[in-house]
Formats: sequence, C-alpha cells, structure tokens
Amino acid sequence: SQPAFPVQILPYLYLGCAKDSTNLDVLGKYGIKYILNVTPNLPNAFEHGGEFTYKQIPISDHWSQNLSQFFPEAISFIDEARSKKCGVLVHSLAGISRSVTVTVAYLMQKMNLSLNDAYDFVKRKKSNISPNFNFMGQLLDFERTLGLS
Repeated sequence: SQPAFPVQILPYLYLGCAKDSTNLDVLGKYGIKYILNVTPNLPNAFEHGGEFTYKQIPISDHWSQNLSQFFPEAISFIDEARSKKCGVLVHSLAGISRSVTVTVAYLMQKMNLSLNDAYDFVKRKKSNISPNFNFMGQLLDFERTLGLS
C-alpha cells in the first residue's frame, strides 16, 4: 500500500505525488526546498512565496511523450538541491510513472546503476511503481547512452 508521504530514495531525494507537493507540513518535515513537478498541468503551489525552487517538466503520462529529452536538466536540478543539502521532491500526479522514470534516470547516471538495478532500488523503497512502457524504453536508451548496459 502507498504510504501517505514522500518516500526517501537517497539522502535529500524524495519521490511523491501531487498531494505531497502541496502539503507544507510534509515539505517542512523533510526539509524539502526544491520541487521537480513532472506534469504539464499541476500548479506549483507555493511558487510566489519564494521559499521553494521549482522546475516543471511538462510531460503527460502518455506513450507518445519523450520524457528522456528532459533527463539532463532534471538530473542537474536534483544535483543542485542535494549539493546544498536541501530536500528535493520529484513528483507527478500519482507518483508511479513520470516521477519514477526521472528518479530512475537520476540513479542510473549518479550511481552508475543499470536500469534493472536502479529500478529495483526504487521499487524496494516504493512498491507501487509502474512507469509506462514507453518510458521504460527511453530508460533503456538512456542506459545505452550512459554505457551501462
């Protein structure tokens, strides 16, 4: 069953859903100051307060979408947060496909993990992950690009 809070994947790196991104208590509890919103249409709830740094990747959870084109900037954004010892929340609507795909790509690049190992790493922390089939194909291509396969 899905915990009602973001899941820590690595120090300072959290994976969650839309609800997590709008809950100030949750964001405060985990020290989250960076929010990577992997949706085209969910608002950045606290954008105008200046307390949070946002990046939005306008991708829908659909087979036609090229999410991998955004991997480099997403990875840089996560790195920036972690280098400042700030929590970063990667979220999509449900937190099972788009945000998971970005998180897996991050682990592959930063930890030199194969797609399988990175996917298993996330799955052990959050059991209900299910990236769409096309995103898995994009991760396979990314694995080849990184020379990990």
